[in-house]
Amino acid sequence: MTRSDRSSTFPTALSNEKRIAAAAAFPDTNAMSDPETIFKACGDTTRLRILALLQGNELCVCEIEAALSLSQPNASRSLTILKNAGIIQSRKQAQWTYYKISDDFAAAFPDLSKALEKICAGLPTTNADKALLQKLREMHSSTPCDES
Repeated sequence: MTRSDRSSTFPTALSNEKRIAAAAAFPDTNAMSDPETIFKACGDTTRLRILALLQGNELCVCEIEAALSLSQPNASRSLTILKNAGIIQSRKQAQWTYYKISDDFAAAFPDLSKALEKICAGLPTTNADKALLQKLREMHSSTPCDES
């Protein structure tokens, strides 16, 4: 393979199209996403289970991990996708991160927000997940994070 062959096979600079695609893969977390991105974010059972737990709750990431038996990387990846879609928001308190359904999402997409709430409530795992969360909260006076 000659040098000219390699340069055409392995481009050193990204084309404008690839730059746009790369930027779209990491959207501004402060911007409200378009419906397509929101639906893609909701297209995963784990993310729907997280949303079901967050209905009416603000939860620490450690509570989400424990209630759904998720590894830290899996929880983090799912929460990032939901946050980038604008469905959830987070806040930091000391070293812990707490998540809840985004107020902006509910205001911008009220019908979708209500439909998503019904879908999450109807998941076969929702009752068991919420029961486990409640049991974990009863076992720990606050959140499991406080004991770490």
